[in-house]
Amino acid sequence: MVFITHQLVPSWLRYEKEMKLRLVPFGKAWVEEPPNEQPKFHCQHGPRECQLNILHGCILKKLPPKKAFAVVGCLMKNFRTTFEQCIEGHESFKNAIVNCSQGEQGIGLFKKFGNETDNVHRPLPFVPTIVADQPYDFYEQDDWLQHFERKFVERYEAKFGVKL
Repeated sequence: MVFITHQLVPSWLRYEKEMKLRLVPFGKAWVEEPPNEQPKFHCQHGPRECQLNILHGCILKKLPPKKAFAVVGCLMKNFRTTFEQCIEGHESFKNAIVNCSQGEQGIGLFKKFGNETDNVHRPLPFVPTIVADQPYDFYEQDDWLQHFERKFVERYEAKFGVKL
């Protein structure tokens, strides 16, 4: 949560035109798929984390990126921040997001996020995991987590040959 609110959101607000950001709300979860039953989700911090990850996925699916990022960033401020508080100003999307998070679409998104996470590294060594325009590098994670904006600017300037 601290990384999202103190590094990622401020950096994205400064460089949203340059940054192609993709959030994958899955974390250190896993999916159990018993035959003839609904999938069962298990999250590192319990069922509430799974519910919130599905909600975040539905927010990302149903809202335009700039609005979605603002709502997710709001939800990540602290444990007491509610969806109702964060969706203010975007109420026209509320029912679609809630329906998604409580239905098959939310389940499908969470399973998709699980597959995407598995393609990065299974199990994830820590969350958040940052993959920046190249294969995942475990040894760069700490630097990304501590100096996200500096790392982003360095990579962007090297890739595109322009100064930010």
